[in-house]
Amino acid sequence: RPPGGEGAGGRPARLSPWRVARTGATVAICQIGVRRVVLAQATGWHCDGPAPLRIKRSRLLVLRIARDGWALDGVDRLQGAPSCA
Repeated sequence: RPPGGEGAGGRPARLSPWRVARTGATVAICQIGVRRVVLAQATGWHCDGPAPLRIKRSRLLVLRIARDGWALDGVDRLQGAPSCA
């Protein structure tokens, strides 16, 4: 975490209102830390080991917004609540 920068624990709270405000197809360009948090929320990954799939900087990650958060089609959700703090 850079001095005075945002830690991983603050990202989910910041991203939630943005996700809720989406009303249609949206393209978001973001840094890898945000991608990790969204992937954790979509899959239940705890960010404490290898990601359930490779997070490549030059790839498009297609997610959909589900009732309870993000969803990643074709990837089974892991057990437990996600936490990338």
